[in-house]
Amino acid sequence: MFGVIGFGLPILALMALAFLSTNLDKAKQDATTWIARTQKVQADLNHVLSLLQDMKTGQRGHILTDDIKYLEPFDFASKRLDSDILDLRILTSNHP
Repeated sequence: MFGVIGFGLPILALMALAFLSTNLDKAKQDATTWIARTQKVQADLNHVLSLLQDMKTGQRGHILTDDIKYLEPFDFASKRLDSDILDLRILTSNHP
C-alpha cells in the first residue's frame, strides 16, 4: 500500500506540475501577444496624430503665406489618414 502511494504520489505531483507549467506558458504567450498588439495600436495612434499635426501645420502655413507649397504635407496626410484610421478600427474592432 505504501509502495503504491509512495510511487503514485510523486507521479501525480509531476503531472500536476507539467499541467501548471503548460498553462503558465500559454498565459505568458497570450500576455506577450496582447503587449505587442497594444504597442502596435499605440504606434498607429501616434502616426495618426502626426498626420493630423502635419495637416494642421501645412494648412496654417498656406493660410498665413498663401504659398501652395505649404499644402504638400496637408495633401500627403489627407491621402493617408482615412486608410490609417480604418486600420486602427480593424485592429481595435474587438475592443472598442
